[in-house]
Amino acid sequence: GHRTQPLLAYFTTNYEGTTAGGSYRPLVNVLWAAVDAAGGGLSLSGRMFGHTVALGAHLFCMALIYLIGRMLLPGRRGAALGVFAALLFALMPNHPEAVNWVGAASDPIATAALLCGVLLYLDGHAAARLRWFHVIGPAAAMAVGLAAKETAVVLPVVIGLHALLTFRRPWRASLRRTAVLLAPLAFVAVAYFLVRYRATGLFYGYYGASSIKVDLM
Repeated sequence: GHRTQPLLAYFTTNYEGTTAGGSYRPLVNVLWAAVDAAGGGLSLSGRMFGHTVALGAHLFCMALIYLIGRMLLPGRRGAALGVFAALLFALMPNHPEAVNWVGAASDPIATAALLCGVLLYLDGHAAARLRWFHVIGPAAAMAVGLAAKETAVVLPVVIGLHALLTFRRPWRASLRRTAVLLAPLAFVAVAYFLVRYRATGLFYGYYGASSIKVDLM
């Protein structure tokens, strides 16, 4: 359950406000604190605030998916791909829970951050010259996504696979460009696992050692 505590404590403890295992999702705890400030999860104002955030993140994801589709293919084909992918995402049968249930807001928030990272990467990949936001932007987006849900750690894999499949000559310059784009993501990933360990006692997983009781005999 959520516990109201000082803002900084959300980033130094687990989902339940302790350091004994559990999830590390500080941004979700901040959201719950905002819901409490709006009147609480049982009040109309609190529910409206939480649902507005979740729905807004979902709609933002749709817009990002459309823009990514536009960047993947030129002209009308890209526009068609973007519209199709955005509508598919919007109408996916297993997505309503993440929008209707405020407790699952971590999913659309993390997804929106991850998609921002992909969009910024694609813009840098297509640009003649990298700019600072092409390098810092995806890493910042990944940090936000990880603060919402652990699955945002896949962003470097997604970007790395795209870079691998689209390598172009000269190979050395292409490799150097990819390394510049991936290095900040690697830094964020390492920093995240260290902070997560500090907050939960775990680099990955959910249950702390004190919660696992296994009889091997």
